[in-house]
Amino acid sequence: MADIEDVISAFPEDYETESSSPTNPERETHNKCWLAMKAAWDTLAEYCGGPGVPVNIEGMTVSAPPEVIKIAHSNPELTREERIAAIAESEWGRNTAAGMCEKLFGAEPGTSEHERCVESTAKRLAKGLID
Repeated sequence: MADIEDVISAFPEDYETESSSPTNPERETHNKCWLAMKAAWDTLAEYCGGPGVPVNIEGMTVSAPPEVIKIAHSNPELTREERIAAIAESEWGRNTAAGMCEKLFGAEPGTSEHERCVESTAKRLAKGLID
């Protein structure tokens, strides 16, 4: 299993890394919950499989549909930036990012925080899929 620094560095970019501290029990609980959610996500993806291709993006396994994999790796007429934008703006990119922002990061749908999280996370997913 990944250590706390690997897990916390996954998403979103502005997530601040702090070591566990008895003076900040809320942060410590949040870190433990994040680890539990990541472990559950990875375990379900591995055990249940699902439609699409499992890919490891920044230490987290996600299932990407074949059409997204095609954009990422089989579309030479698009530049890297165009492929990132196409994947991030795709239904898969937006929905996967929204789910992560809501379930893993606690962002409330309809808020500017949620939209920023979705945009950032969708781009990170797209970059991870392409690289």
